[in-house]
Amino acid sequence: MRVMHICLSGTFNDKWNYQDNILTKYHRKMGNDVAVVASKWVWDENGEMTQLDEKDYYRNDDGVEIFRLNILGIDNYNRKFKRYENLISIIKEWNADVLFIHGPQFIDIDVIRKYLIKNSHIRVFVDNHADKMNSAKSWLSKYILHKIIWRILIKRIEPYVIKFYGVLPIRVEFMKEMYGVKEEKLDLLLLGADDELIEKTINTTDTEAIRKTCEIGEEDFFIITGGKIDKNKTQIFTLMKAINKIESHKVKLVVFGSVSESMKEEFNKQLSKKVKYIGWLNPEDTYKYFYSADLVVFPGLHSVFWEQAVGLGKPCIFKYIPGFDHIDLNGNCLFFENDTISEMINKVLMVWNDKSKYYQMKNIAKSEGMKYFSYASIANKSILKESI
Repeated sequence: MRVMHICLSGTFNDKWNYQDNILTKYHRKMGNDVAVVASKWVWDENGEMTQLDEKDYYRNDDGVEIFRLNILGIDNYNRKFKRYENLISIIKEWNADVLFIHGPQFIDIDVIRKYLIKNSHIRVFVDNHADKMNSAKSWLSKYILHKIIWRILIKRIEPYVIKFYGVLPIRVEFMKEMYGVKEEKLDLLLLGADDELIEKTINTTDTEAIRKTCEIGEEDFFIITGGKIDKNKTQIFTLMKAINKIESHKVKLVVFGSVSESMKEEFNKQLSKKVKYIGWLNPEDTYKYFYSADLVVFPGLHSVFWEQAVGLGKPCIFKYIPGFDHIDLNGNCLFFENDTISEMINKVLMVWNDKSKYYQMKNIAKSEGMKYFSYASIANKSILKESI
C-alpha cells in the first residue's frame, strides 16, 4: 500500500525515536511505500524551535519520503490556526491508499476532509497525543479551542475515519470527552520501543564502557533520567537533590537531554560527584544508556522514554499520573505518589536495598515489557481495518 503520514499538528524531527518516526519506519519495513508530510519547524538539541534549511523533499534513511511544507502567510509555527502550502496537491499527487493523521488538532484537517469526500476509497486513521495534562489546561483552551473549534473539525472528518487512536488510555478518553468521537471508532494504540534498535542495543552495547564514561563503578547503583528539561518537568531537580542527600556514595544519577536556558543555573547547582550531566543523546545512544543503567527513573510528566525504557526490559520508577497505569505490567515499576525529596529517597533506596524486589521488577520488565511495547506489533495494528 501507499501510506502517507500527516504530521502537521506537531513537529516531525527526522532521525528521532518518536512515534511518528518509528511507525513510518515499520510501515516501510512491512513493504509499503511510505511518505511523511510535515512543516519545516523542528526541535533543536537545546529544546528550542528552529526552522530547517534543508530541501522541501527528500528520502530518509528508512526509505520514507519526506515532504516539508511552508506555512502560508507569516511563517510562525506558534500561530494556532496556520495553514500549509500545497498540502492537498501533494496528497493528491502522491496518491495514497492510507492516510495516517498524527494529531487532528490543526485547521487544515477540514481541507483534508474535502479531499476525502471525493476520494472515499482512502482508508484514514487518526491518532491523538493530547490529554488534560498537556492540553486544555485553561478555560479558553478547554471550552473554546478543544470543545468547539477542534471538536467541529474532528466531527466533520469522523465519517471518513476508520479508527481514532489514543496513544495512552487517558488520550482515548480525551477524544471521547472533548470531541465526542463515537465509542466504536475509538481504540488504544500504545507508544512503544523500536524492536530493531532493542536487538542491536542488547547485542552490541558495551555497558562497562558506558559506566566508565559516566564514572560509575562496578558496584555502584546506576540510575538514569532525562529528556527535555523545562518548566514542565521541574521534578527532575527534586530527584537530583534526593540522590545528593543519600548517604551512600554508590548510588549515582546520570541526567541526559536538553536543559532550557531559564533552568540551567538551578540545574547546574545540583551537579556533583553523584549527579552527572551528559548532554543530549541521539536515539541509539539513549537506548544504550538505558540498557546500561540499573534503574530508569522519570519523576515528571510522561514522555516517549517511558515506554522505551520498559520495552528495553528495565525496571523503572515513574511519577504516578491517573490514566497512565498502562506502564505498570504487574510489578515492573514503582511510582512516586508525590514530589517530595523524602519519598524519592525512600523509593530509590527500596529498590537498591531490596535485591529480591529489584530482580522481580527486572524479570517482569524483560518478560512483559519487550512484548507489550513492541513497535513492530503496534505498527501492524495501526493500519488494520479493525483493531486487534
